[in-house]
Amino acid sequence: MPLATVTMFRELLGGASHLADARLQSVLNFAEVKVKNDGISDTHELFAQMQMYYAASILERSGEIDYVTISRQVGDVSTSYLTNQYGGFFNLYVKELRNIIGKSGFIV
Repeated sequence: MPLATVTMFRELLGGASHLADARLQSVLNFAEVKVKNDGISDTHELFAQMQMYYAASILERSGEIDYVTISRQVGDVSTSYLTNQYGGFFNLYVKELRNIIGKSGFIV
């Protein structure tokens, strides 16, 4: 899967019209490096999703976005949930990272 785009990221965030494209691209760029450093290849099918989760966690922690309802589709299966039920985007990122790289109990 290719890298996440600003359009994809806005869709995940439910529009986020109050944030400039440049700001969204900036956090996506930072998240790209973070996800690669955490051991996920940019050719992995969930790389863009992980990139967006980490980027969204940056915006959450800085107060630029509130918790939002998100959905994820893999193949024919679609799941929707509120991020605050899962402790925010960072916790979603860590949960998925553990699933992808097959480790538990590690520090990110």
